[in-house]
Amino acid sequence: MKALYLMRLCGESAFIPGEHLDTARKLVGHYIMQPDFLPSYLVDTKTNEDRQRKVVNLKRFLLAAGIDETFLGK
Repeated sequence: MKALYLMRLCGESAFIPGEHLDTARKLVGHYIMQPDFLPSYLVDTKTNEDRQRKVVNLKRFLLAAGIDETFLGK
């Protein structure tokens, strides 16, 4: 998934802080707000525990990339 790849790059400081990093973060925000993102992200889960674990991991990846509700609200 493109969103996860970009999240990883943002979290690993692959972008220089500033315009390019902000653009990458905004693109991640765009991808994760698409209606099909969450269903496709959770497609391989079989139990509620699996889904909860993946959602917690997604939140952790977003925070590591510097993306939170405040950033997405811009």
